[in-house]
Amino acid sequence: MSLLEPVNFDEARKTVEQFQPGAKDRTVLSWCLYPKVVEEYCRHRKEYGYMSRMGSHVFFNGMALGETNQINIEEGKTLVVKYLGLGDRNEDGTRTVLFELNGMRREIAVPDPQAETSAEQVHLADPQDKAQVGAPMPGMVSRVLVKEGDVVEQNQVLLIIEAMKMETSVVARMAGRVDKLLAAENTAVKAGELLAVIK
Repeated sequence: MSLLEPVNFDEARKTVEQFQPGAKDRTVLSWCLYPKVVEEYCRHRKEYGYMSRMGSHVFFNGMALGETNQINIEEGKTLVVKYLGLGDRNEDGTRTVLFELNGMRREIAVPDPQAETSAEQVHLADPQDKAQVGAPMPGMVSRVLVKEGDVVEQNQVLLIIEAMKMETSVVARMAGRVDKLLAAENTAVKAGELLAVIK
């Protein structure tokens, strides 16, 4: 039986910390054995949270129309979710999902893989990459204060997003030069959308 190559756990930890800050020894060891699986798991967990409390049939097959499920998110906290149905397809390739959460009607737009759309896909900023500037919330770009090629300092305001009559400043997370500016005034942006790249 052949043995595995020697592993430098300090280097492995540095790699894992890039996508899972504060990773435990068990996560680092798992990554050494199954790097792709662990990276996908960490990204999924970060985006969707802890899924193990959800019933397997809901996770794999979804809920039936009118079905109600209880999900215990932690000790003493239970979410009661009732699936009400799907709305029409939206122009951006999403579909509205209608449901009740603890008796309150809610709706959320999710990507529809079967939708045919010519809408341009939104590129999301990588939160781990300080060179990428993302929208902290959905809204309308009211002012753009820089242009491509400008030299900016860390924490310098690049643009202003307005939502519900409140303004939010979007700042550079590092010093450098504005390599790409993807936002324009009076355009709508989604949360996490890539607005600028600094080199």
